[in-house]
Amino acid sequence: MRYCDKCGVTIAGEEARCPLCQSMTLPRGGDSRPPFPDVPTLYARHGLFFRILLLCTVGGAIACLGVDWALGFHGWSLFVAGGVACLWLLLYISIARRRNVLKALTQQVVVVCALGVLWDLCTGWRAWSIDYLLPAAFMSVMLAMFILTLVLRMPSEAFLIYLLLDMLFGLLPAALLAAGLCRNAYPSIACVCVSVIAFVALLVFKGGAVAQELKRRLHL
Repeated sequence: MRYCDKCGVTIAGEEARCPLCQSMTLPRGGDSRPPFPDVPTLYARHGLFFRILLLCTVGGAIACLGVDWALGFHGWSLFVAGGVACLWLLLYISIARRRNVLKALTQQVVVVCALGVLWDLCTGWRAWSIDYLLPAAFMSVMLAMFILTLVLRMPSEAFLIYLLLDMLFGLLPAALLAAGLCRNAYPSIACVCVSVIAFVALLVFKGGAVAQELKRRLHL
């Protein structure tokens, strides 16, 4: 164990310099204190809430399975269980990426759209997932990103890539529309128009930053 006089912390091992201030450390024998303070995780701080939520959701899904079984098992309880699984998946993404809100939003919209298409397939394919869910999800995330960047005053490099990525997602309904898979064209057309307008606005107001960020990311 070593000790830093300037920082007042104990350092595990035999490091000659303090990892915080790079000052020379002093020997400190017989000190069993942890080298850094214990920082509780999000789960540790809100453990009771998560346990209650887990009990309610899993217990509700099991109760629905039991009722469905008692009534002859029509299969509706499986959708309840699927909804619970989707809830926890999205909650996990939100917690894991809570330090990067825009990245969490991007991952969530991909997961939501994939789960929606899968759900549509499992219920007989009525095309509601590509007619309504995909356009609504992409437009909602674009709006949420614009609001967050303004409210949080994020620097350009923190949001440009995620905005561009979501705008590309917003053009996906155009491909589905051209392939004849959409039954209701209006939401898809609206989504494509919003994506193009957002892209033009980004070029008008942040064109230089977009070019620099793409060069940095693509190593041009």
